[in-house]
Amino acid sequence: MVRRSDNRKDASGARTWIKQLHYAVPGSLIPPDMPPADPPEHRLLLAAGLLIVFPQSDWFIDLTAVIGFPFWLSYLGWIALDLLIVATLFVSVRMFQRARRFVLLTLSVDALLAVLYWAFYVAEVIDRPVFVPINSALALASLAIISWAMWERVDHSPDLFRQAAPLLVAIFFSFAAGGVGFAVQCANGACPHRTSAEQIPDVGLNFFEIAAQVIAALLIALAVEARSVARAGVRRGQGEQALLAVSVLTFAVGAGAALTALATQRDDLPLAFELSVQAIALGFAAIFTLTLAERDQRPTRDWTTRAWR
Repeated sequence: MVRRSDNRKDASGARTWIKQLHYAVPGSLIPPDMPPADPPEHRLLLAAGLLIVFPQSDWFIDLTAVIGFPFWLSYLGWIALDLLIVATLFVSVRMFQRARRFVLLTLSVDALLAVLYWAFYVAEVIDRPVFVPINSALALASLAIISWAMWERVDHSPDLFRQAAPLLVAIFFSFAAGGVGFAVQCANGACPHRTSAEQIPDVGLNFFEIAAQVIAALLIALAVEARSVARAGVRRGQGEQALLAVSVLTFAVGAGAALTALATQRDDLPLAFELSVQAIALGFAAIFTLTLAERDQRPTRDWTTRAWR
């Protein structure tokens, strides 16, 4: 019989990463969470990177479909990728029980999405007016789960969760972009019959031209914000540093997607639309959050004593 280990050395991280991930699998015997050994600030950059990747996992379905994999194999791979992202979010800081909980929640939503995708794209037993509201509701459920997961990941720290909020805003807009685009098309009488699992609305190349310019402007604004903080002598926390790093990476990927669409003269490239929208949403939200954080951290002057505090 496998027993939980109480060995201090074993609890401090002697397990390999693969063995740690095993504990997040439903049905496995897991050790208790150990947040004191790994504070919520630990590996926030990894957590932020996983959050920004999470909404783009649908590309796996399209990729495997192009290769020629059967439907069930493509969707099993997609679900496994989502579960891996969520599990790693917690296993990386040895929050095993929370990993198990959120793996199960993500699995339930992804299973419902897989059934919905099968009914619409493969079996074609439901039409778009039925598909859109159900898909939107499940996307919101997925966003709620990942938001709750991040709240647990930062161990209920309001300051750290505030730094993760721009990433959640970017996820929301990435989820909503395709649905809103299709709704506008359908309202104009140009509703497509079927598309791939990754919804790519007909936005035109003008969108990508504007997106590339906006992302470049946001990158400059973020650089100015970071520079002003450095001059003021305010030290960024680990949450803000992770947000800055992931924002710059997301800008680069989003701008690259937009420029690739312009270079190829194609507005239906996989991920190009979602990555561009995600970069723009993250940029505005990150600058707003970092500006508020800087204002809170700047020293203020007490005019009754004329002293800085």
